[in-house]
Amino acid sequence: MSELEKTKYNAIDNLKKLCARCDSGLEHNCRIQNLICEINSLSGIPVIVNDKLRHLVFN
Repeated sequence: MSELEKTKYNAIDNLKKLCARCDSGLEHNCRIQNLICEINSLSGIPVIVNDKLRHLVFN
């Protein structure tokens, strides 16, 4: 798993904790769920310098 994917999944896990329904995995529609979907759909080319994610070029 790349550093970008780890960062995405960490952000998604933290967002899920803000909504009890998202945290329990229930199907519903809330703003947090929309943010999670947007973050999950992000794709790009990571720019890694000295083993650290420094930038992301979106495609």
